[in-house]
Amino acid sequence: MPAGGTALLPVLDRSLPAERIALVQADRSLRALAALRLANDGPSALPPGILTVLAGDETGRTSFLGDAELPRLAPGETRLLPFALDPQVRVLAEPQAAGRVVAARLADGLLVIERVERRTVRYRIEAPPGERRTLVLEHPKEPGFRLVAPEAVAEGERIWRIERPLAAGAVLEFEVASERPERREFALGELDPEDLRLFFAGERLPEALERAILEIGRIRARIAEAEAEIVRLEQERGELVAEQERLRANLAAVPREGDLARRYLARLASSEDRLEALGGELRRAREQAATAEAELRAFLRDLRL
Repeated sequence: MPAGGTALLPVLDRSLPAERIALVQADRSLRALAALRLANDGPSALPPGILTVLAGDETGRTSFLGDAELPRLAPGETRLLPFALDPQVRVLAEPQAAGRVVAARLADGLLVIERVERRTVRYRIEAPPGERRTLVLEHPKEPGFRLVAPEAVAEGERIWRIERPLAAGAVLEFEVASERPERREFALGELDPEDLRLFFAGERLPEALERAILEIGRIRARIAEAEAEIVRLEQERGELVAEQERLRANLAAVPREGDLARRYLARLASSEDRLEALGGELRRAREQAATAEAELRAFLRDLRL
């Protein structure tokens, strides 16, 4: 080798099983990648480095396709190695979300609802004319979801890997569906209908449950009205008691036979009449609240869905 020259010295010279694939990492992008599926079927590991991908034609000429980063490849291990974009493969995805209630029951004043949330992505893959591909789709996993369809060939921490043959010029359409079970408990006596409707995520509530919610709301409105009346009456009574104390203090400071004393006495008498009436109104308001609360307890106890 002359001074200043360079040489390439092969450390390993053998063939490895390799397949060109169209890789779609849908958790990152819908742009297809040209990639190699490289398997190490030899007895020793391959060191990490840069893998240069070349393509040959019938005349024996080669062309450069791209570079891929090769991690250490242990014996028996297979890796997917993207080396360039694959602009001839077009990928479209249409996500959808839905849910369904699978069970609803009552237990000790609690409404227990079991629901299945379903996420679906419909993929459309268009292959280039004259070139077939093996499609490898890495579909993103979401916490708590399990894959329903189709079957995955591999599963990672964040993805499900799905494979499909892609004929030259073909259009491939398929759905990837995943589901997650949910369970919620609602205290019926304190139920906010909007919270329940949000949980149902746009689904129509079961008719019996809708009727029960309306009746619970009607009874709770009566309870709230009675409680508001109790607060108002107690506030008025407190103001009257304070006014009486002020009148008695003023009365003690003026001559007993004067006009001002008679005015204070008249106002005290009127205040006493109102306090007596307030006692009756408070009693009736508390009775109304207690009756409505008892009605709500009985309704919840006897409720069946």
